[in-house]
Amino acid sequence: MNNLIIFPDYLSIDKKSKNIFVDQFCFDQFDGEKIFSSSIFSSLVNIRENRFKNFDITNSIFYKILPLVRDNLNFIHNVNFSNYSYEILLGAWLRKFIQQLVYKFFILEEVFKKEKIHSVCILDHSKYYFYTSETQTIQHATNDKLWNAHLYSAIIEYLNFKKFQFKSKKSF
Repeated sequence: MNNLIIFPDYLSIDKKSKNIFVDQFCFDQFDGEKIFSSSIFSSLVNIRENRFKNFDITNSIFYKILPLVRDNLNFIHNVNFSNYSYEILLGAWLRKFIQQLVYKFFILEEVFKKEKIHSVCILDHSKYYFYTSETQTIQHATNDKLWNAHLYSAIIEYLNFKKFQFKSKKSF
């Protein structure tokens, strides 16, 4: 039996199963002794061809979402800014956020195709907000284990995998 680890803590570990850390970052963030059966999932997401493909996907999504963001923000603030204006204001943040979604989506898709995952402990992301205090702090968020685990959890729930059991939902 395989247990997927998306948040590096003891509550996510299943000592009766092989624990598969979703990526190297998650494994490196685990505090304490690793006295259980574990491995790190080796994804093909980072090979050169996939990075180019994922960049194109990210760009495509960005340019589909930007007009929707523009329309909503213009309505909320009663202004008439252009796509270009919003690309300057929040383009860097939005692109990085989409890139993280694409990256994590493909890792999860790959892990669920290659490994027989029986359980995963996801976080309750219903009250978690993925925004950052300013555009540049998205870089810090992508290096935060809690932010990453919430994003993985949201994607897993959205994809609605039925092949395994959610061990539990934790919230912080």
